[in-house]
Amino acid sequence: MIFMMKNQLTLANDLGMKVTFCPIGAAILDILLTLSSGKQRIVTIRPKKVDDKSFLDHYFGKTIGRSAGRIKDGLFTINGHQYQIKGIAHKHGLHGGEQSLAFARFNDQSFEDVNGKGIAFSYLSPYYESGFPGNMNVIVTYYLYKRHNKLEIHYYAKSDADTLCNLTNHAYFNLNGKGTILNHKLFIDSSFYGEINHEIVPVRISPVNECMNFRKEKRIGSQIMDQTLIARANGYDHPYLLDRVSLEKRAISLINEAEDVRLNIFTSYPCVVFYSGNFPTSTIMNNGHHLKKYECLALEPQYLPNAINQSFGQEKTGLLKAGVDYHETIFYEFITK
Repeated sequence: MIFMMKNQLTLANDLGMKVTFCPIGAAILDILLTLSSGKQRIVTIRPKKVDDKSFLDHYFGKTIGRSAGRIKDGLFTINGHQYQIKGIAHKHGLHGGEQSLAFARFNDQSFEDVNGKGIAFSYLSPYYESGFPGNMNVIVTYYLYKRHNKLEIHYYAKSDADTLCNLTNHAYFNLNGKGTILNHKLFIDSSFYGEINHEIVPVRISPVNECMNFRKEKRIGSQIMDQTLIARANGYDHPYLLDRVSLEKRAISLINEAEDVRLNIFTSYPCVVFYSGNFPTSTIMNNGHHLKKYECLALEPQYLPNAINQSFGQEKTGLLKAGVDYHETIFYEFITK
């Protein structure tokens, strides 16, 4: 079933899962799950109003690009030419700068087949938008399976000039629907992570230590007050290099303390950024109150941030050659009790 309201579209499946989207930023607004008890729970956090500045100017649930994360000093070089990402508030061209895809209005087209229903959001990012070379077509396709609580996100892009492209989704999750995420358990299939400086730019790749190791499910709050974490980012805001890249094997799992909701993430991307919601906001959210510190988290599959400048051996740096198709995929699978 596909519902349409002003600036909102909703996909629903046979298991009581509903996902609501907004064309601004091709955004996920709400993911609603129906538990075995019949109770319903929204497990994403975002501003309550989608037509005010708090949503329009921020990243909650949105498509991030042309380049996710921070590019050091907002500068990158392609074919000997240096480009500057346009940005006012963020020195390092955060999430694509002042004309990020997160702020663009996408066109949308709904479709369905025997296994589910979907929405394809499309946008033409013109040459030099936010400082990036090339006219780049972007299609973000969401597909909700009919009899499986599984949401597929597929990213397609093509540019008429060599450019930089690193797309992801910035959904904020709280599998309780309220409270903090400190008692959520997290698994990340990663033996190496990116150490960051005070400006949240990766400076080296290191083996996971006790604090950074999520290769076994671990409570997020168990070491979040580590002095290095607090000094650098007020919590986790780090890229993890995935040990295996496969759409058949989970890369990340998130489980709430009641263990009645589990999120498994599968992805074709080689990296995921884990952000633990380190700063409160004054905005009223869809759970009815201001966002508190550590009340939600983001898990953002992508290429290693700033790899175009410092790859640390990564094969995929975000360089997209003219005329070459960009294809990457993320699956969100929810298991409820």
